[in-house]
Amino acid sequence: MPTAIAESTNGIRDALAVARRRKWLILVCTVTVVLTAVVATSLQTPRYKAESDLLIRQGSSSALLNPEAVQSAQNARPLMENELGLARSLRVIDAATKELGFKPEVTVSANTESDIMTITATSTNAKASAAIANAYAAAFIDVRRAALVDEYVGAAATIQGQADQIDQKIGSLQAERDNAIAALPRSFTQAEEASRITDSYAARLTALDLERTRLDQLTANLDLSAELLQGGGASIISKATVPTAPYAPKMLNNVAIALVLGLLLGAAMALLFENLDTSLRSEEELKTVSGLDVLAVIPIYDGDSKGEEMSVISSTDPTSYPAEAYRSLRTAVQFLAIDRPIRTVQVTSPRPGDGKTTTAANFAVAVARAGKRVVLVDCDLRNPRVHRCFGLSNEHGFTSLLLGEGTFEGVGQRIPGEPNLLVVPSGPIPPDPSELLSGKRAQALLAGIADVADLVVIDSPPVLAVSDPLVLSAVADGVILVASVGNSDRNQIAKALSQLRQVDSPLIGAVLNRFKGDSSTYGYGYGYGYGYGVKNTQDAAKKSAKKSSNKAKEPSPTLIGSNDNN
Repeated sequence: MPTAIAESTNGIRDALAVARRRKWLILVCTVTVVLTAVVATSLQTPRYKAESDLLIRQGSSSALLNPEAVQSAQNARPLMENELGLARSLRVIDAATKELGFKPEVTVSANTESDIMTITATSTNAKASAAIANAYAAAFIDVRRAALVDEYVGAAATIQGQADQIDQKIGSLQAERDNAIAALPRSFTQAEEASRITDSYAARLTALDLERTRLDQLTANLDLSAELLQGGGASIISKATVPTAPYAPKMLNNVAIALVLGLLLGAAMALLFENLDTSLRSEEELKTVSGLDVLAVIPIYDGDSKGEEMSVISSTDPTSYPAEAYRSLRTAVQFLAIDRPIRTVQVTSPRPGDGKTTTAANFAVAVARAGKRVVLVDCDLRNPRVHRCFGLSNEHGFTSLLLGEGTFEGVGQRIPGEPNLLVVPSGPIPPDPSELLSGKRAQALLAGIADVADLVVIDSPPVLAVSDPLVLSAVADGVILVASVGNSDRNQIAKALSQLRQVDSPLIGAVLNRFKGDSSTYGYGYGYGYGYGVKNTQDAAKKSAKKSSNKAKEPSPTLIGSNDNN
């Protein structure tokens, strides 16, 4: 259960992180969809809707020809399905079209268990919608009245014909009976025969009288149906009125729907771009893709130093968050040195622009300020940058030593305010850097420098650019890979590490550069004590610089590959 909760929390956190990173994309998608909906809605012609309600009363030939159905025909609910069929028929549509002069746009609806029918008319004109609904209702009543009249006339003719036939039968039977009795002689036996004949005709006449009674009932039904015909069997109980506002388009509804659709589209686009984007975004991604421990996370610096990439912030602004991050890097390497000596550290990156030179320079300053003798060597002989970080001359440097054109004391340059740091720039760019760095002289020079320093920091070229970093890793005790948020590609990081591991480079960890986090996030990641030791004020900066300078002159414990002979 705790694992499931943790995974759920991480999923929510990741989703929020994606939303923050892609907030502008989501915003653009949402605004675009909403604006499109607003424009489209504004361009639509307003439509109005009016409704007319009718009360339907049952009246048909079935009620007229069935005496037992008269009472039920008055009280039972109408057969609304038939009424709806009539209301939607071409007869009613044609009648309404003839009245209006154009074919109306209407819908007819009703609850089949009710006796109320609703006629709804739509139009681009408010008055026209009401007129259409009322005209259609009147047309339905007229058509229905005509249908009932046809039924009434047919039923009346049928009833009258049946009545005439019965009257003829009654008269005929009576005449037959009288003639039969008159023809009998006056005897007792003949009297009995006359009585029998009379009884026989009486039964037949009684049956005809019953039939006559039924016809009288049908005649009464005709009178009842005549009342229904006066209103056509239906009446308008609610005439359509002119609507005060259009029912469509609905701006608020459309905007609300567009807002939801825009957010969904933005989220989908954000996920798509997130999956397509292979740039490095977080410390967790760097850990996953590299398989290395992240020794430090360097935040973006927004201070006053000139040239963010080229400034040695550990020296110029030691109280800043990035300076503290470089000190965290120093501490991490110190702990790694407990198990094995680390006297030469190579700093490289997968590609140019990741900030490896800045990291190497600041790391060297951070270690030097801890009282260690540090030599920073610029071995990026193709694109040297270390001398720019410190504002030094690059006329002579490591290339001069490789070519035998100078001495270590001659090419090494001191940094004002950093007595424990010696910088060896690259020197003139040679025509064949790879051959110089792969030779035994380069290895011997770096080994010799390590003998006179507590720590040698090597700034090497990017791994994927040239093969020089692979050669230099052979003389390093530890290799640090620098990757930057937004600039480094996860695939390129994996490829660079694969090349380093193929030559058994002593990888000790990675550094995440240009972390785009706020100060609160950064401070939390580096411990609560940081808030008490670092002040972002000019006075604190001066005091810190003074203390660092004094501390550099004092002996300090050996943590990073100290030389026991010195």
